[in-house]
Amino acid sequence: MKNNLPKWKFILMLNVHGIITIVALVGSYFVLRAFHKFWKLRTASNNILVSLSIADGLLAIPLILDIIQLCLKCNVGHCPLMHILKEVDGTITLFLLSVIVLHLSLMSSERFIAIKFALRYQAIVTKRRARIVSIAMWLWALVVNVAVPEVLQKTTGKDFRKFHRQMNTHECNTTHNTTQVHPIR
Repeated sequence: MKNNLPKWKFILMLNVHGIITIVALVGSYFVLRAFHKFWKLRTASNNILVSLSIADGLLAIPLILDIIQLCLKCNVGHCPLMHILKEVDGTITLFLLSVIVLHLSLMSSERFIAIKFALRYQAIVTKRRARIVSIAMWLWALVVNVAVPEVLQKTTGKDFRKFHRQMNTHECNTTHNTTQVHPIR
């Protein structure tokens, strides 16, 4: 059973996903390259920016997975392993978006410190502290989005993987889902 997606919409979606993927990868590469090449850019605030840039670059992975899902859906119809691809896509997307939001909050806090404590800024915000906090953001997002649902599933017996399926709002998720997902109360 093939999808009845119009060809123009299929091509448009592929192009949009492709362009966003290329822009994310190229933009992240330029930030990383500039940070590596020019030592004067290696400040504490730019360490946070580099970590954010890595997360943005990795966001190309879910976009590529979306392209694969779209091609499978339109060319094969319903693939029996599509739900696994959707789960992986949803988990990676949720993880990376959490990392990005946490880093944007961290950047806002760093700017607040720069304004409020201008004379003590260099002592408060150091490169080492910026790296530690960036690593903590990645680990926090990993624990909250990947480890906690697995632990809760094992301890309570409830299937928290459905939570990740619900987080993926891809059109395919609602049209071919064979299991009934009830809202968590």
